[in-house]
Amino acid sequence: MASRLGVDLDKVIDLIRKNDLHGIRLLIDPLTLFNRQSIVCQKVDKKSLLRYTCELGFTNIVKYLLDECGADISERYEPEKSRISPLRVVIDNLDGATFSLLLQRGAVAADIYEAIRCVQHVSKKKYFATLSILRKCIEDITSIEFAYDHPDLFAYVNDKILSNMEPFFSAVAAGNIDEMKTCLPYCIDLKADNDFRENALCIAMLNNKSNAEHFLLNYKIFSVPDYIRALELSGSMLLFHPLRRQRPAMLEQRF
Repeated sequence: MASRLGVDLDKVIDLIRKNDLHGIRLLIDPLTLFNRQSIVCQKVDKKSLLRYTCELGFTNIVKYLLDECGADISERYEPEKSRISPLRVVIDNLDGATFSLLLQRGAVAADIYEAIRCVQHVSKKKYFATLSILRKCIEDITSIEFAYDHPDLFAYVNDKILSNMEPFFSAVAAGNIDEMKTCLPYCIDLKADNDFRENALCIAMLNNKSNAEHFLLNYKIFSVPDYIRALELSGSMLLFHPLRRQRPAMLEQRF
């Protein structure tokens, strides 16, 4: 099927299926950027070339379509009911390389509402690492005014973080190292706070669970400022702490 630009779209699709970036370049590079955009807007089984390529998982071609052909990263102009964004596609495919590329190219900033829908989707799928990354991206690109205008969006994400962390916080409070190890793979954000703005390290100190405290420090998740904050929040002072002689050495070893 030849387009009005003289490029055989079927040939382009065939080259995409073969992951032949060189062949695609030979066909499309001679065109102007405007004409390249006209090509990548064409449909394959009612899908854009970008979404189709994301489904195949060919990161190098996705990069080419975005960087050199002006493909729409969010596809926000597609009908809402039938739209599945490239970001959602790579999440479902567990395609970490293309997921990272789309984030680097501004997929979250391009359509914040689609990013929120992806958050809801990954929370249902229990893709906790992906949820944590999306949450950080949303926080980084949205303003304080946006957060005030859309508190429900951020409350939803934060509730998911907290509800997932509660078993880990309980294990820390009990000083149950075996249970902490069991919970670790399912934790979204090990530095997350509970409702009282206490992170896991604070909880360990408040409950006088030195074994949990040492485990968390050995895990190397918390930095020196985190450690100092935990001391302050737990009402402890380094000078008067029972382990004051050992703690400086602990800090030197770990940080």
